[in-house]
Amino acid sequence: RHALRDVVEKINAIFSKETEWRIELLGWEDTLPGAGRPQELINADLDKADLFIGCLWQRWGSSSGNDGKTGFEEEFDRSLERRAKNGSPEMWLFFKDVDAVTR
Repeated sequence: RHALRDVVEKINAIFSKETEWRIELLGWEDTLPGAGRPQELINADLDKADLFIGCLWQRWGSSSGNDGKTGFEEEFDRSLERRAKNGSPEMWLFFKDVDAVTR
């Protein structure tokens, strides 16, 4: 996640000078606090996204308070459903290798 933020900053530094195009990277920690279920606040940001980037390593996330789903699972399912309806967001998934001892 930290590496992705570094890459986005570099891309923005190059392209935003010559174009009106830039990437705004939002993680769950960037969602502003408010009333209601925290995942619903995250989902409101997610519903505006043009690109869903899922980065997974050792776990699927923590409970979102929605029928036993994790936050990542809820976000993935929601984005996949939206993509099926209107072709957006683009979806990219990345998986970090886990060593044999951890498996």
